[in-house]
Amino acid sequence: MELFDEVFECLRDGFWHSLYELSLKTRIGQLEVSKGMTVLSFLQENGFVHLNRLHTTVRLSRPVHNFLKEISAVEMDVQNEGA
Repeated sequence: MELFDEVFECLRDGFWHSLYELSLKTRIGQLEVSKGMTVLSFLQENGFVHLNRLHTTVRLSRPVHNFLKEISAVEMDVQNEGA
């Protein structure tokens, strides 16, 4: 799951990111290209990310992006309550 967490963290801003950038910022760059694309294809097929037609850039799907923003807000509220 750490690989998925790294990918989501890198993409959480909702913008398009090159696969090169993603490979530098996550362990996906340590995988063989075919295995890295398998991970991204899985995420795309299951609605987590969008890949452009040439499969050179990726971003979170809007529902996943919104979900991660909501989770971050809840985490901030919990932290503020504990302070």
